[in-house]
Amino acid sequence: MVFVQNLSVGYQKGKEKNLLLDHIDVSLPSGKLVCLLGSNGSGKSTFLKTLAGIHPPLSQPADQTLIEFQKPGNIAIVLTDKLNLSNLSVYDLVTTGRYAYVNWLIQLSETDKHAINQAFHLVGIDQLKDKFVDELSDGQQQMVMIARALAQETPYIFLDEPTAHLDLNNRMEIMTLLRKLAHQHNKTILVSTHELDLALQLADVLWLVQDKKIVSGIPEELVLDGVLDKAFPLKGFNLKTGEMNYEKTKNKSIQLIGEGYRYLWTKNAFERMGFSVINEKAEIQIEVEKEYWKIDSNRYNRLQLLLEDLINREIK
Repeated sequence: MVFVQNLSVGYQKGKEKNLLLDHIDVSLPSGKLVCLLGSNGSGKSTFLKTLAGIHPPLSQPADQTLIEFQKPGNIAIVLTDKLNLSNLSVYDLVTTGRYAYVNWLIQLSETDKHAINQAFHLVGIDQLKDKFVDELSDGQQQMVMIARALAQETPYIFLDEPTAHLDLNNRMEIMTLLRKLAHQHNKTILVSTHELDLALQLADVLWLVQDKKIVSGIPEELVLDGVLDKAFPLKGFNLKTGEMNYEKTKNKSIQLIGEGYRYLWTKNAFERMGFSVINEKAEIQIEVEKEYWKIDSNRYNRLQLLLEDLINREIK
């Protein structure tokens, strides 16, 4: 575990300082996925770059911990910069992750080739090796940059907003991959992100930027303590229950009988339409079966038809 103490982060122009984070004390646990969260402009990216050694701190910690941590070969970093590369193959791009190890002729050893191929395999993009970088989607490019970082064989990988501008499938794929790399391959991974929902599900530790400080803890702890509620005052969303609070029509109570994912999504649909779903006997009873929904003697093979029928009966 790496400990960083009394670190201040920001920008300095002449004698003027723009302090973003002040006297930060954090510990980065090995083999874990750590997600750095905070509002826009709070200093997440600057903090990550400062830890990586590519942005100078406003105040250098008294001890040598940070300097030792930033030694070459210790950290690989993936930034959000758009790749504007033409006529460069994916394999050649990942190969650049080995440049710190090769001679001036850029001759790859068997060790280098193994590290490169292993990186492709771990990320699951062997099929992209022979493609050109400018042929890839944004999600594929991000996976390639993660492979490049893995090829460097560093114990720490830092990523700045790796899921920005990606669709849900790609965001899930990348965040799940990062968790796998941390847990199964003993990589320590620090990710700055806006993906609060994914961070709550996948991160081992959250670093939350708040009032120029960083609050650290496991996701559940920060939710229960109300820290996330204060940092992210989400309008209409209850972070503790995961429910949206919005004005609903006032419909009757129903008893829903069933189990499994069909029951859960059916319950969600009725509650969204303003019905109160209860466990005890109610005037309206609906059975959720494998292929249909049953109410009284009527059967519906589509949930939408059932909902429309109940609404049309003006059950208020």
